[in-house]
Amino acid sequence: MRCRLNKQGGFTLIELMLVVAIIGILASVAVPSYMSYLATTRQAEAKGSLGGVFINEQAYYVEFDTYSSFSAIGFGLGGTAKYYDFTVTAPSGNSWPPNAWIGKDGTPGNGPPGGVTLHLNKTPFASRTSFYCIAAGAISGNNVYDVWHIDQTSQVKNDWDGVYQMN
Repeated sequence: MRCRLNKQGGFTLIELMLVVAIIGILASVAVPSYMSYLATTRQAEAKGSLGGVFINEQAYYVEFDTYSSFSAIGFGLGGTAKYYDFTVTAPSGNSWPPNAWIGKDGTPGNGPPGGVTLHLNKTPFASRTSFYCIAAGAISGNNVYDVWHIDQTSQVKNDWDGVYQMN
């Protein structure tokens, strides 16, 4: 009986530590790829909501022959956004006017948090002949804002890719 007990197999501590190390290496490779994929899927929120802005702006333009602000065109988020804020209002000086943005909770807000630099190709606006709406949100957890825009041509474009940019 004593011989049978001594011959029972098992894993040594070194073998277990080796397996844990391999799992750690695989996780360190997989997690950044997963986070990038997750941030990329979050961009669908901006694209879909900007499409809604375009539809509302075009409907308003057909009726009144001008483009206008969110309050005038009746734009609101269906439900709540999780990652992006939206605006067609230009900043005045270094700050955004009150209620210039539709925030993540669907209510008017004052824009992204203070100290955040938005990398804009163009200042948001709405005029008689055109509009330029932006969506901005921190989607990758690195405090770099992802910025998208749409205009009267219905083209949705990424101004600043917050998934891959660094501060």
